[in-house]
Amino acid sequence: MNAQEEIRSAIKSCKAPVLNQNLLWTPRHYSTLTSFEDLSSTTRSTTQFYDVPLTSIVMLGRDGPDRVYEEIFGRRPDGGLRVLPLTWRLLMNHWLRDDRWGQAALDMIASPFGRRPFPVPGSHDYLSLISYGGALSCYVGNHRIVAAVCWAAAHGMSHLKEVEVSVRPVPSSAISELISKFDEGWKIEVCHAERITKSSNARSLLIETERSPLIILSRSNNGGRLLRETYWLIRNSLERTFERDLYWWEKLILRERPPKKTMSERVSEVPRSVIEAWRNSGWLNNPLPNPEN
Repeated sequence: MNAQEEIRSAIKSCKAPVLNQNLLWTPRHYSTLTSFEDLSSTTRSTTQFYDVPLTSIVMLGRDGPDRVYEEIFGRRPDGGLRVLPLTWRLLMNHWLRDDRWGQAALDMIASPFGRRPFPVPGSHDYLSLISYGGALSCYVGNHRIVAAVCWAAAHGMSHLKEVEVSVRPVPSSAISELISKFDEGWKIEVCHAERITKSSNARSLLIETERSPLIILSRSNNGGRLLRETYWLIRNSLERTFERDLYWWEKLILRERPPKKTMSERVSEVPRSVIEAWRNSGWLNNPLPNPEN
């Protein structure tokens, strides 16, 4: 039995909720986290080592979910599906199929990661994650992190030990507001859009724009009517904008320079897993010493 088979056997009877958590995946959900990097911050990104909560790892990367989905199910996903049903358990059972994983790979998955390269041919560098306010995206090590989360959950562990994390600055005040909005029942979506910062003559399109995250909140009231609020995320605050302005913006800008995708296709939902990772980000206050290995 190789390492992957041993991990699959270990999760068969495991009922840990984290194994059934829907995962985001770049590039389809790229803006879900990257929109919240505060590029205007004077605080620079830092890279440190942490014991990271399993539930805070919400996004994988590089290959793209459509390709992985097709490998597992034999077909491309529905184009309208925003959060694909790709979970740790499903990926471990149906995506990881490499008989070259021996005991050395299992030993590493069950130990602190540090700066040790993964002992499997074709693996690149050591495990590395990116934090956006405590919500984690895998930068290096998609396959090994699937195995590691499953092994840890099956053995009652809540964290991966000694993982490198690049901590990006985030607009903490805006994120706190969005957590409150989520708790009030609002659905949160985000996309990158061109925000008009100056317009001297609308007819001649003499305008200046700045690419900014656009936050879209929606919920139904007691009468079943859909309510919607829109905000620009500017520096560390949410600035309210209105539907009429967005419609004018779309007509003025997109009519002349049509994008490759429509607004609705570029919108990505911020799911509960990201909200909870933001809410439980206190672990970022406890970095570890740099490992010797």
